[in-house]
Amino acid sequence: MNSKLVLLCICVQMCALACGRPQQRQWQGPIFSNPFLPDRPGAGTTTTTPAPPASSTTVPSPRYLACLSACPSTMEYNPVCGSDSQNYHNHARLDCAARCGQDVVFVRMGTCKGL
Repeated sequence: MNSKLVLLCICVQMCALACGRPQQRQWQGPIFSNPFLPDRPGAGTTTTTPAPPASSTTVPSPRYLACLSACPSTMEYNPVCGSDSQNYHNHARLDCAARCGQDVVFVRMGTCKGL
């Protein structure tokens, strides 16, 4: 028998188990339960998981983004670390951020990793 066909048959059988169709099983005993099917024990049981705390990320304003895009700088990659713990592509990009209203000053050459 072709090995791909055998694998397909196994996958179909396992899918039938996952979908809760025991009449298509060729072995006894559950592999795992499916709580979404109403004819199974435990159907309709729900669990509640608390949401993780919200992060304090901020979204730059359209005005700030427009200012950054109009600010002249090169595409040279020479990363610098700003006082806001952000990495900037180069010193000119950090200067642009400061001119556009970001409260940031130069901290060091290279990325902020390890600070």
